[in-house]
Amino acid sequence: MPRLPSAQQIIAIYSDKECISIAANRATIRETRDSTGDNTHRGLEFIWYWTWDIVINKITWRYISLSKIPQPRITSVFVAQGGTGQERWKTCVPDFGIVRHLDEEVIEMDGEEIVFPAKSKLVAIGEIKPAPSDDSVAMIKHAITEATMTLSKQARTFFRAYPKRKAIVGISVAGEYWSFQTLHSKNFKDNANIDEPNPDYLPSNPSSSVSPAPMSISDQSSPDPLDFLSPGKAIEHPIYRLRTTNSNTVMDQLVDAIRKLEAVEGSKEFDYMPL
Repeated sequence: MPRLPSAQQIIAIYSDKECISIAANRATIRETRDSTGDNTHRGLEFIWYWTWDIVINKITWRYISLSKIPQPRITSVFVAQGGTGQERWKTCVPDFGIVRHLDEEVIEMDGEEIVFPAKSKLVAIGEIKPAPSDDSVAMIKHAITEATMTLSKQARTFFRAYPKRKAIVGISVAGEYWSFQTLHSKNFKDNANIDEPNPDYLPSNPSSSVSPAPMSISDQSSPDPLDFLSPGKAIEHPIYRLRTTNSNTVMDQLVDAIRKLEAVEGSKEFDYMPL
């Protein structure tokens, strides 16, 4: 009977796939630059979907209650401010989400059966943008900020759709660079019901301009933090590069942020089944 792979072997398999996908994406970007004659072309967004499918699955396979879902559709209904008072629908589609699950469980207490129903909860959303035009800090920040702006709009729709939710983890991605933070509903109260055109979609610019003063970036992480945009204030969060020591370590912090959502939201839904 064949033996099941060990945890170390599974991690190695995911790591190999991640490495191959990044190399293939870089080759695709070089081909795009050659065919277009544009040496600053960032490539297309969708080529990074399989990379991040591998990355997120590498995280979630260790937790039976977590799973990655592609492009969760989030729809909110609201009455627009300053308009006719009619209801408006807004839909956003993040590039990926992480869901926390609970199976139905029956527990016997004091001779009585208590049934805990099955439930699922979206605990993280991610937005992917094309890779930076080069590896300078300026271009990396530009690309991650682009992803963050779209993510912020999606978070506004999420909190409008689920008014009882107080927080969700947001992951900003630009190629192999990424950052994350816990997004709080209180930061999205202002202008939540303004009927702006297409507020939940920000097209990426596939041909970013060349940085006027390119700066090298270490393979560990960006030497200075990202100015993470959020309504009302800027919060600094570092940017990481896949397949580096810092990035691998911070993946555990990402899971911790998901675990802490229950405390942040004052919820006890998942108390009987720790992550």
